[in-house]
Amino acid sequence: MRLLPFIFPAVITLSLSAVAPAFAADAPYEVIVWADAKYDATGALAALEFPQAQEYAPALLENLRARIAARPASPKLAGDVPATWETGVRVALTVTPETGSVTVDDISDSPLVLRMTSVRFTEDMAGVAYTWEGRVMASCNVTVKGRCSAVHIVSGNADVPHDLREVAKRTVAEWRFKPQKLAGRAVEGKLVVPMAIERVGVSRPTLRGREY
Repeated sequence: MRLLPFIFPAVITLSLSAVAPAFAADAPYEVIVWADAKYDATGALAALEFPQAQEYAPALLENLRARIAARPASPKLAGDVPATWETGVRVALTVTPETGSVTVDDISDSPLVLRMTSVRFTEDMAGVAYTWEGRVMASCNVTVKGRCSAVHIVSGNADVPHDLREVAKRTVAEWRFKPQKLAGRAVEGKLVVPMAIERVGVSRPTLRGREY
């Protein structure tokens, strides 16, 4: 069993020339691309980097750069004064291998993930937690120090075992983030993490750690 955070690029990398082998042939799948952005006091994009640029086709990144820059300008305010804004930008894509198409589903601001770790399932977990599969949604506040606080499971199947909820919460609490900045000062941000818990042919559940 493994716990997969769907919103992070380490789950899958995009290749426009071949389908990732972990997916059924021609089946559409989701890819999340992260960017690190800075906006000026007018709300216009001033700088943009893709931390994992080497994982994606240059043409795709140029397309995403243009789409991010074209978002309606909405300057942030520090008090009543327009201010610069530094943030991660999450781009959700749907890739359809059969047609070779890539669709942009959503572009949104979010604290940028710097490091992902995993918490191991414990020996005393209830037996039902070893076989349960499904999705959960975790939510947390990202502090100015880049840590998750007040982690909650905000949605998911009603029958999610308590042990799995706790593992999901502890996992997110261990991640590290680049805090968003307003007028050059770090501010708290909100993070929502959809996760899947799936069987992977092991007798006991484990978590696979990934580094962003």
